Amino acid sequence: AYLEVFRTKDREFILLSSNTKDTSEVRAVSCTSSFGGSSSSSAAARVVPQRLLAPREGVEYFAEHHAGIFYVVSNHERPDFAVYQLPTCALASEDGGWQHLNMFFMPPGGLHVTDADLLSRWMVLYGHDSAEPR
Repeated sequence: AYLEVFRTKDREFILLSSNTKDTSEVRAVSCTSSFGGSSSSSAAARVVPQRLLAPREGVEYFAEHHAGIFYVVSNHERPDFAVYQLPTCALASEDGGWQHLNMFFMPPGGLHVTDADLLSRWMVLYGHDSAEPR
């Protein structure tokens, strides 16, 4: 198991991604929230990371954020990864958040998505075509 901490490319959130061999959980902290108070220690005491999606055994996912939407790359509907959108307002949903996902990109045929980079106007997907003997 490992924990990855990073800032989204749009600099709106810090994501904490906890991963085991086959299960993931991502939590987000807004970088733009105003916490009030004059001391940074009182502000830090009120920061609570919000869960994107409830963990499911055997489901891996990772996320990035742009323009009010989290882009989630997940294997929850198929053995390989697809790309979904999750509205920022769905953070910490009591229902686990999975039903708030909207399909963004389903890889065609034997294409296997292994990673993604979200730029200001583009998403770059990394992957490979099915490796079948020919």
